[in-house]
Amino acid sequence: MAQLSSCQEIKEKNYRLTVEVKDPDEIPISNVKAITGKLIPSNKGGGMLANSVTVESDAANTEGKIQLEYKSLPEPEGTLSVFGNGYYSSFYSFIWSSPEGYEGTNRSSAVQAVLKPIKTPIPMSARTFNNAPIILPSINVDYGYDLELSAFVPPHGNGKHSDIIFHVTGSNDGKGKGQIQMTVRGNGEKTGFVEFLTPERERGSVFISDYTAPAEGYTNGLSFKFDSDDMAAAMSQRKDQNYYFRVRCQLNPDGSIKSCHYGKLYGPFTFWNIPIEQGGVASFGLHNSYFNSTPNDRNVEFDTTRNLIPDGNVQRP
Repeated sequence: MAQLSSCQEIKEKNYRLTVEVKDPDEIPISNVKAITGKLIPSNKGGGMLANSVTVESDAANTEGKIQLEYKSLPEPEGTLSVFGNGYYSSFYSFIWSSPEGYEGTNRSSAVQAVLKPIKTPIPMSARTFNNAPIILPSINVDYGYDLELSAFVPPHGNGKHSDIIFHVTGSNDGKGKGQIQMTVRGNGEKTGFVEFLTPERERGSVFISDYTAPAEGYTNGLSFKFDSDDMAAAMSQRKDQNYYFRVRCQLNPDGSIKSCHYGKLYGPFTFWNIPIEQGGVASFGLHNSYFNSTPNDRNVEFDTTRNLIPDGNVQRP
């Protein structure tokens, strides 16, 4: 938090935030809690501190509208968290406005919040990769990966099923320089991926996918490139990609699907060259992976309290 030369020189303003809460079908929701933040003068060093403002509505609030009114030191932007029993929480940012402009006495804003209902969350094998990128030891080698156990298959790990195959081509000078490409493909016929986008991954509902993976539309093969001489391109790669997957497909004699396993990958894939001393030629990661262990069940609504991977550390459904 920035420090001010003297908080006494900056007057607090009146703030009013109006929050309208509905479900995805536009039906207002009562019994919700809205939390935003405000800035208050600090007693130490003439700075300012963050504090929270919470308002809860009741069952009588059939319009789903609540207001948070308070005084705060001036700030151009705000954040909002919305919670409701039986719903996934949602998060938003917004800009304050005022009839008198930024220097006006009163400031206000409004947020249209959408809460997704909790339906039928299930146990899944879920793993986060935020702090544990996956390292590929060599170029031009197929690496089978078990999505249920979140591990490579032998000789690179203790996985049992090669659900997806990672393969890297290109060059690495041993110091992390070069141009490389990674392909990710499902192992077998009818396997593959369906992309879905989340432009506001850290805004809106914490539950960013659909409740079920698609029945059709899977294509086999994803491709990612990295050029150490073009870091601007690497940093500008889109960050809104996620994928449903279909793996372990068994087919009937006529080629139709007998059974498959479904799940989702919260992306985006991050992929880059690494120095050989770090244990390989390339490293990649994504946010979370989720594997449904029940054949032919396309439910991908994860119960975060029942992770089938004990150390999966996934808090997002």
